[in-house]
Amino acid sequence: MNEIQECCEAIPHMQREIRPAATFPDDVAHVARELSPRVIQFSGHGNAVRAGAYAGALAFERGGTLQPVPPDELIRLLREDCPDLQAVLLHGCHTLRPLGELIHREMPHLYVIGWDSLLEDKAAIAFCRGFYGKLGEMAEIELAGGPPASIHDAFAEAARCFEEQGFILGDPEDAAVSAKHGRRASGKFDIFMPASYQQQHVNSASSLFSAG
Repeated sequence: MNEIQECCEAIPHMQREIRPAATFPDDVAHVARELSPRVIQFSGHGNAVRAGAYAGALAFERGGTLQPVPPDELIRLLREDCPDLQAVLLHGCHTLRPLGELIHREMPHLYVIGWDSLLEDKAAIAFCRGFYGKLGEMAEIELAGGPPASIHDAFAEAARCFEEQGFILGDPEDAAVSAKHGRRASGKFDIFMPASYQQQHVNSASSLFSAG
């Protein structure tokens, strides 16, 4: 996927690991235990299963077949195999709710970023370019002895890049948003902030990026 390439180009080699077409849980758990990531991205489909026990589950695509992942198993993997985790990026349509919301409720110390609507491919690429570009820039500074990379700053840069590229924040299926701007919205992203950040800041950064 193109957003994976954006990550490849932006993050220092020694600080990233990309496993396309990974199977869950075996491949993912192995890499997580081996690397103990601070930021982990899952690219998949959040609206593939709309009813039943797997409703809202993230579904990976492998060989043309969708593999839905039970939310409780994904959370268990994050909790047990990623002790240094700071942020989860759920990249796909309708991944923020209910899955991202559930992850944040069960692991409130994490940043959880996702999409609360359908999304256009080009808009997703712009978001990733901003996010990983800023994260890579800060990672280089960190490697040189500077302050640790900030997920909040990377998210803010992703939002800026999204807007700068001319994309409209909002649900493409929301006629009111499209009517207001005279054209179809490109996608609606948002972020759940860690409990520690919310305690330190009266205004959550997510309020800066409301659609409509």
